[in-house]
Amino acid sequence: MPIRARELMAEARRLSRGERRELVRAWAELPAVWLGLRFFPARRLLRTSGGSSGTTTGFCCGAADGRRAARLVNAAARYSPFPATCLTRSIVLARLLRRRGAAAEIRIGVLRHGTSLAHAWVEVDGEPVNDTPDVAERHAVFDRGLAPKI
Repeated sequence: MPIRARELMAEARRLSRGERRELVRAWAELPAVWLGLRFFPARRLLRTSGGSSGTTTGFCCGAADGRRAARLVNAAARYSPFPATCLTRSIVLARLLRRRGAAAEIRIGVLRHGTSLAHAWVEVDGEPVNDTPDVAERHAVFDRGLAPKI
């Protein structure tokens, strides 16, 4: 087994069964989303994961649950064989949350001061779940979040 996968499994042993499932799912989706962004618009990648999958892993739909899922996605990103940009992580997180019925929305903005770096994050109930609470204050946010057209 490759070293990264072994480290991921060691970290997974410390989690609940549902969290392990989400961690492994995120780890598997990160490379697919990263590659997909090279060929397709981000909105199309989100559309592939519409409503609920009907399975339960202990996550619900609120911002606190979103933050917990974000920690799992970030843990999976540490062991990903591909770069895990903020957009890649945000798409994977939004897909995980939407499968659980959360109204997760990807927000994209550009830094207000300094360089013109773009950044992506996920909000649930208007609250950032995979970034600091003031992320929208530090970035000029595009008018609409990135949500799938169904």
